[in-house]
Amino acid sequence: MKTIPTVFSIALLGVALPFFAAADASAPLALRVAMDGSLSFDGGTLGVAAFRPGWAACGLKADWTDFSPERAFEVVSGPTSLFDGRARWTAQPDGTVKGVVTLTARAAADMQCVALAAAIENPPAFPLGGGREAGLDLPAANGQTLHLDFGGPVARFAQDSRQWGGKWDIRFGDALGPRSYAAGDTLSWEVSISAPGGIALRQVQPFRIEEGEHWVRLDYKKDVRPGSALDLSRQGFQDAPAGKYGWLKAVGNHFEFEGLPGVGQRFYGVNLCFSSNYPDHDMADRLADRFARCGYNAVRIHHHDGAWAAAYAGREAQVPDPRSQVNGEASTDLSTFQLFNLSTSVDVVNDDIDRLDYFLAKCFEKGIYATTDLYVSRPVAWRDIGIDRDGELDPGLFKTYVALHDGAFSNWCEYAADFLNHVNPYTGRAYKDEPAMPLVSLINENALAVGWGEGDKANDPVIASAWREYGGTGPIPNPWNQETKEAGAKFDDWILVRAWSKCSDFVRSLGCRALLTNDNCGGRHAEGDWPASLYDYIDTHFYVDHPAFPGKPWELPSKCGNENPVVAGKPGLLHKGWAENASKPHVITEWNFSGPGRYRGMGGILTGALAAEGGWDGLWRFAYAHHVSFLDDHSTASPNYFDCALDPLMAASDLASVCLFLGSDRAPAQQGEGLSIDRDRGAMTLVTPRTCGGFAESGSIDAGPLKVEILPLDQSSANPRPVPATVWVTSLDGAPVASSSRLLLVHLTDVQGDGREYADDTCTLLLKWGRNCLIEVGEADVELRLDDADCIVFALDTTGRRVGVVPSRIEDGALRFRVSTRSRDGGRIFYEIFRPDAECASEGLGIKE
Repeated sequence: MKTIPTVFSIALLGVALPFFAAADASAPLALRVAMDGSLSFDGGTLGVAAFRPGWAACGLKADWTDFSPERAFEVVSGPTSLFDGRARWTAQPDGTVKGVVTLTARAAADMQCVALAAAIENPPAFPLGGGREAGLDLPAANGQTLHLDFGGPVARFAQDSRQWGGKWDIRFGDALGPRSYAAGDTLSWEVSISAPGGIALRQVQPFRIEEGEHWVRLDYKKDVRPGSALDLSRQGFQDAPAGKYGWLKAVGNHFEFEGLPGVGQRFYGVNLCFSSNYPDHDMADRLADRFARCGYNAVRIHHHDGAWAAAYAGREAQVPDPRSQVNGEASTDLSTFQLFNLSTSVDVVNDDIDRLDYFLAKCFEKGIYATTDLYVSRPVAWRDIGIDRDGELDPGLFKTYVALHDGAFSNWCEYAADFLNHVNPYTGRAYKDEPAMPLVSLINENALAVGWGEGDKANDPVIASAWREYGGTGPIPNPWNQETKEAGAKFDDWILVRAWSKCSDFVRSLGCRALLTNDNCGGRHAEGDWPASLYDYIDTHFYVDHPAFPGKPWELPSKCGNENPVVAGKPGLLHKGWAENASKPHVITEWNFSGPGRYRGMGGILTGALAAEGGWDGLWRFAYAHHVSFLDDHSTASPNYFDCALDPLMAASDLASVCLFLGSDRAPAQQGEGLSIDRDRGAMTLVTPRTCGGFAESGSIDAGPLKVEILPLDQSSANPRPVPATVWVTSLDGAPVASSSRLLLVHLTDVQGDGREYADDTCTLLLKWGRNCLIEVGEADVELRLDDADCIVFALDTTGRRVGVVPSRIEDGALRFRVSTRSRDGGRIFYEIFRPDAECASEGLGIKE
C-alpha cells in the first residue's frame, strides 16, 4: 500500500527538543534538511518532485549512511535511476536560508514534470493554476509564513491534490510540462527562504531511542492471567464450540448462522503468517487460550500455503535463516527480513500439517472461527504450470495467470483440492465440510496492479493475449498510470470475473459450503462494482502508516508517514461507508496502524468505533505474528511493522477494537454519545455506554464519564512537552461505565525498540530496529464519574496481574487519580478500577492475589 511522505511538528513526536517548540508567528521557523535533500517544516515540505508520462510519481533515493550537509540523492522510477541530484541548504548571517538544488539526467528519459515542489497542509493565499513569480509566501503551521525568493520570475503551478490523497501542491521551475532529456541535461533551482521571525535550520542528524529519562523498559508478557481485568473470555464474545450453529449465511448485509436465524454475527481476530501457523501442540494450547482471553472469535490463516504444500508433498522448504546477518546486526527475528518474499515457514517438517490441524481444532473448541485464502504466496515453478522455463513465477503474476492460463488454473485447483479435501484428524471433518471455517477467499490480493513491476506484467505474453481477447489495442494498460488507470481497471474487472467464475465453480464442485470471496485488496468494492457484485461477501484491506522502502523491498531503511490520521478525518477506506446499507456483508481481513508509527495506540479505538458505526461484519488485524518464535516470551525482537506478538502497543489497542466491535455497544447512539473527531486538534473522543475514551496530542480528552488531562513533561523547562496519548476505559461487568463495579483503563503513549535508530528526530526513516520494548514516558490526570466512586485503582502488568495500588481520591463526586507509563518497576499501561463492595465472585474474577 502506497504511503505519502508527510511532515509534522515535534508535538506529534513527543521528542524533547526545544528546536521545534515554536508556536507563534514571531518565533523562528524551524526548517529541517531530510536525507533526500528536501526540506521539512511544521506544515509542509519543499523538495524535488518528478513524474513520468501519465503522472507516474518517481521516488527519491539517498545514501542513508551519509550525514554530510550537501545531500546527494537520485530520482528513481522503480529500479531505474533517472537523475543524479544534489541539494545544499545553508543558513545565512541575515537569518535566511539559501538553497541550491541541481539535477543531472543519467540517460535519455521522457518526463511529464520535474519541479522543485512544496506540499503544504494549509491552502495558499494566491490563486491555483499557473503563473510566474519571483517570490511567494507559503503558509506554515501556527500562523507562520515561509517566503520563497527565486531572485527573478519563475514558472509555478498550484493545485489541490487532496483528492488524490496529497496536499496543496505548488511546483516551480522551467520543466513543469512534458519534456525529453538526454544524458547530461541539467536542471537547477536557487531559492532564498525567509520568515518574519527568522529561520532555524537543522541539518541531517541521526536520532537514537534509548532507555533513560524519556523512555523506560516495558516487560511484555503475552499470556493473559485467567480472571484478570485483561481476560475478555468472560465477555461473551465467543460461543463455543465454533460451528455449533451450522454454516454461516449471508443474509442481506450481515452474517447469520443457519441454526441461529435472525441473529447477526460479527467476527474479530488476527492474522497468523508463515511459521506462526504451525506451533507445536503445547504452544497451540496456549495460543488458543490466549486468543480467547484477548476476546478474539476468529483467526485468519495466512501465508501458510507454501509450508502446507511442501509438507503435503513431502518436500523440505528452502528459506532464509533468521539468524543470518541483516543490515550489519545479528537478527533472531524476521523484523528486517523481506517478510512477504518468504513463501514457506522456517524449519518445515513433515508434521507441519498436523500442527496446523491441531491448532485449528483447539481454536474451534474455544469458539474461534477460521478464514483463509486458497492462494497467498505458495511458490510455483514455471514448469509446474507447463511452461519450459527455469525459476518461479512472481506470486503477483501467478495470481493473474490463474484466470488466464490453463496450467496455472490447474495448479491452483490441485492445491485447493488437497487443502479442502484434507480431513483434520482432531475434528474428523475435511476443511470443505468445516462450518468453523465458513469464509474462504479464492486468491489473496489478486488485482492486476499486484506484482505489476515484479512480474513484468506490462510485457507478459499471456496477459497480452488476454488483453487482445478482451478487445484491447496497443500496450497493456498500466493500472498505476493516471492516463491508463481507467482502462486498466476495466480490464482488471474482466480478469477478476473470469477468475471468480472458474475458481468458485471448482470449489463448489468439491462440495465446499463456505461463503466465498475474491480480490480482497481491490479499490472497487463499493455497492454495485462489477466483480464485487458476484461475491458472497466483500473483503478488503487497509493500512495507516504502511511502510515504504526507498531501497530494497522489505529491507531497511523503511519510510513511515507518521502523520496523525484524524487530522485528515477518518483513515483508510472506513470513510467511504462501503458497508453501510450494502446488499452483502463486508469484512476487512487485513488492517493495521503499522509500526513504527507513533499513532498505533489510537488505531484500536478508532478502527473499532468506525467499523461498528459503519456496519462492517468482520475485522482481522494484520498480524499477530510472522514467525513461530514470536509467540512465546523469549524473543528479544522489538516491535516491528505489524505483529501484536512483539508490540504491546498494538496488542493493548486491540482490546478496544474487540470491545467496541464485538461488544454490546451497537445500539444507535444516544444524545452526546458516539465518535467525535476534532481535526484542528488532531484529537478524537468516543462515548458509548460501556467504552469511553479517545486520543489527543495534548490538553484534555472529554469522553462522557471519563475526562483525561494530558500532562506536559519537563514542566520546569522553558519548553514543557506534551506526550500524545490514547486513554480509554471499558466496563467488565456488562453495566454502563458510570455504574460498573469493575473497569479496565488503558493509557498508551508510544512503544519503540531500545537502540532503535532513525535518520532524524521526525522518526519517519527507520535505519535500525533495536531490541525489546521501551515505552515513552507520559502522564495524565484521570477523572472518572461513577455512580459510586468509592473504588480501588490497581496497577496491572501486561498479563493483568495486580502489581500495586494507585493513589486515588474522591473529589466533587468523581474518582480522581494519576496514571503514568513510568513506575518504579518499569513501564505501565493497564489499570483496574474495582469497587470492593461489589457483589461478585471474587475468586472467579481473580480479585485475590
